[in-house]
Amino acid sequence: MQRFFKSIDFIEQHLYDKISVHEVAAASHYSTYHFSRIFKALVGDTPKEYLRKRRLTVAAKRLLGEDIGILELALECQFDSQEAFTRAFKGLFNITPAPVPQTKRSFQIAVQRPVQPAYTALSAKRAFHGAGNYYPPGHEAGGHSAAIRQRRF
Repeated sequence: MQRFFKSIDFIEQHLYDKISVHEVAAASHYSTYHFSRIFKALVGDTPKEYLRKRRLTVAAKRLLGEDIGILELALECQFDSQEAFTRAFKGLFNITPAPVPQTKRSFQIAVQRPVQPAYTALSAKRAFHGAGNYYPPGHEAGGHSAAIRQRRF
């Protein structure tokens, strides 16, 4: 879990930087593929979705507490345009960012470090599926099921 928390810390330290999933995975010393699977199983979002939601929740908090323009905030949060930022903001909070400073509406801020990861033994097993040998139901270890073995061409 420490390696996983390193990735969360890396995201928090580089929240306003342009970062890729490869860089986050490298910070936790996992391959990108394996890291993405583990992250999705533990957090419930892909690393890219999590980063986007964190940026938007921090942006919402800044809109409530600071006098900052939407375009400036959109660019700081690594969105290509104000339109893309507004669309993503509305998709997450069901309100456009323009009226936020006037509404003083409270937003649910995404947790920076999950204290109790929402995962089960089954989701952890799925996340680590590629780490060892796996045989689907009906398949024997090291071979094919009887039905498949009978179909020889």
